[in-house]
Amino acid sequence: MSQTHHLFAKDFIKALQGQTVSDQAGSTVNFLKSNSQADSIPEIFVQNVEVIDAVQIQLSEEDSLVFPHPIVITDGVFHSKFHINAGEFNGFEISNTHFKRSLKIAGGFFKSNFKINSGTFGGVFGINAGIFNKDIQILGGAFLSEVKFSGGNFDSKIEIKGGNFDELFAIEEGDFKKGVYISGGVFKDTFDISGGKFGPNAAKEHTCFAIRGGDFNGLFKISGGSYKTKFGIKAGNFQEFRIKNGNFHQDFNILGGNFAKSFHIEKGVSFQEVNISNGTFRSKFEVSGGKFQASMNIKGGKFSDEFVIDDAEFHQELYFQAGSFAKEIVIKNTKAPRPIQNLTFALSAFIKTRVHIEQGAQIETLEFQEGIASGGAVYVDKIEVKNLLFRKFKNEGILELTGLPGKETSPNLLSLTSSNLDNAVFKGVKFDSFDKIIIHETKLNSISTVYDHFPVKKESLGTSINNRNEIEKDFNGMAENYNQLYLAMQKQGNRSKEMEYYSRYLYWQHKAALKDHQMSAWLSLSMHKWSNRFGQSWLQGVLCFFILSLLFYALYVIDPTLKSIKGIDCHQEVNSIEYHFKYYLQFLNPIRQNDLINCYKLTPAMIAIDFIWRIIAGYLTYQIITAFRRFGRK
Repeated sequence: MSQTHHLFAKDFIKALQGQTVSDQAGSTVNFLKSNSQADSIPEIFVQNVEVIDAVQIQLSEEDSLVFPHPIVITDGVFHSKFHINAGEFNGFEISNTHFKRSLKIAGGFFKSNFKINSGTFGGVFGINAGIFNKDIQILGGAFLSEVKFSGGNFDSKIEIKGGNFDELFAIEEGDFKKGVYISGGVFKDTFDISGGKFGPNAAKEHTCFAIRGGDFNGLFKISGGSYKTKFGIKAGNFQEFRIKNGNFHQDFNILGGNFAKSFHIEKGVSFQEVNISNGTFRSKFEVSGGKFQASMNIKGGKFSDEFVIDDAEFHQELYFQAGSFAKEIVIKNTKAPRPIQNLTFALSAFIKTRVHIEQGAQIETLEFQEGIASGGAVYVDKIEVKNLLFRKFKNEGILELTGLPGKETSPNLLSLTSSNLDNAVFKGVKFDSFDKIIIHETKLNSISTVYDHFPVKKESLGTSINNRNEIEKDFNGMAENYNQLYLAMQKQGNRSKEMEYYSRYLYWQHKAALKDHQMSAWLSLSMHKWSNRFGQSWLQGVLCFFILSLLFYALYVIDPTLKSIKGIDCHQEVNSIEYHFKYYLQFLNPIRQNDLINCYKLTPAMIAIDFIWRIIAGYLTYQIITAFRRFGRK
């Protein structure tokens, strides 16, 4: 067993510089050892040393603070504090050494690595200042008290690959130019980042704050700091994760990790994208504050509890693309300083859970893509929305929208394109409040509209928008849209709206027939239009009936001089109004059996006129009855 050397602190510092000193027993000590390889630099190998008093490496008139050789301390004991306040070091490595009091670096210039392989640290381990040209590595060790980074200039990366940290691990200040990498270690208490600058380095190399592993059994908290590099979590076990502040200038990515308790963003500013593409969130995921100047994208992950958005600022988009949601997705955002610019649900596996956008939520544009699965449900309650969009969307579950748009200012767009809304319910949705309504290749024949309905004649409804932001109306597309709405109202039992939509369907069919040169269809629809306005006006049918009946009566019985009746072969007074009124009333009846006037000679023209009139009279009678049907039941 090697001899243990007991040294005073001043002699220990000299020994670190390669000098020969005497221990308390009078034995000479020299830690300078040459490496077996000829081209290797000799190192200071400190083994089996106990230092009783405090070690303070600081500027003084009598001591030089240049340590030209790499220092390796192993199997040592330091009974008092060990502080480095100054000096030049070409490497510093600690293994299997017991520091009973604090180990602090408050200055110095470290030209090569600072590494902790193992050891026990009974007091605070802290870096308050210093210049570090090479990596700082913590590969193991038992840290029984706090670990604090409260300053320092780090020109290379910091790596934590192991170690047990019993108390607070804090980064309060410091300039971390090449990032921080955590891939192991057990953190039993709070891990708190409250300050510091992270990247970029002068060479603009890729840097990041990366968590690639580790067990965080206490609170992981980001309460400050400026991150000009990417922040990423790829792995690790977290109990509770909380962002209370901080400025994130590059992407914030969650690529993995196991979050046993809540994940909570309370505040902070993100200037670039926030991406969640993996990870297991076993408790509530909540965003209750913060500014997101770029999009937040949910691209994956397993969420076992609620996913809640409450009063955060989203200047661009909140985008749900993928992920497994076991419970409810809740969008509140009622007191945020500004609305969510774009809220998009485009879950590739369809919405399989309950999505609830609560009353009063502020959203500029709400968009649904992909669809709702048979077990899923989406409820939207009286929100302040400007644009409502459905694109390539299929509803197989529950979709219920209530009280939109929910604010006085006129919204811009309601767009339903290439979608199947199936049994969607629009309850109190003020369709007339939208400046533009676009319906294109969308199935609407099973929807329900309550209190308010799609407009019938509003010019804002069309099938597309051109490059000049103007509404365009494809005749066949408009006809199909109103046919879909007609069928929906038929299933719903709303007789009045059913006939209104059917009328608009025929209106656009009429236009389409003329455009497509389908003249027989155009003629039939034209007669329907002129006779009762496509079933909407029985009074128009009655007027047409009497106007045409007078015309045909005149052609049938009265000569141009109005002095006699055509073909009469008997003596009758024919000039009185009473006489004509009597026969006019008979003429109105298209199913009369007797001749209109006794003792008169029929001419071929009269027979033709009577035949034509009977057809017209029958047709107009049917049209009048059809128009009345909108007020009754089938």
